[in-house]
Amino acid sequence: VRVQLSDRGWIPDQPTLLVMEGVSYYLPVQSMRDLVAVLAPRWVVLEYLKPEAEISTERRAIPDRVFGLIAETCGLSLINRFDREQVCSLFENMVLDHGLGMNDLERMRTGENQWFPTETSGWIDVCLLRSNLLQGRPDVAQSGVE
Repeated sequence: VRVQLSDRGWIPDQPTLLVMEGVSYYLPVQSMRDLVAVLAPRWVVLEYLKPEAEISTERRAIPDRVFGLIAETCGLSLINRFDREQVCSLFENMVLDHGLGMNDLERMRTGENQWFPTETSGWIDVCLLRSNLLQGRPDVAQSGVE
């Protein structure tokens, strides 16, 4: 994988930000771990589907229908769901720097929470994971986002 990426312009010695948007649902967990291990990114942006228990009962059917249709159409046996604790332990040498729910993202984007008024009204979270190998390095800015 590293050779193929390098052939297409990736420079392994340069800081890497890996954006895993729209893939954590479908890829086997070990495949995601292997990718992160091979690339050794400084940061990973991970979008993931929350467990049913963390979604309000009136909203649970939405992701079930959407991802159920995708799984059925594509012949997938499993759609991955993660809670924050699982995300924190997903990748070796990575620590959670920050996490946001759909309510946080809507408020940041529009200044209000019309569609996602609470944390449990959303079914997707996004987090920033940081290599724990960066801790204390003065040449690497921390996100500082709370």
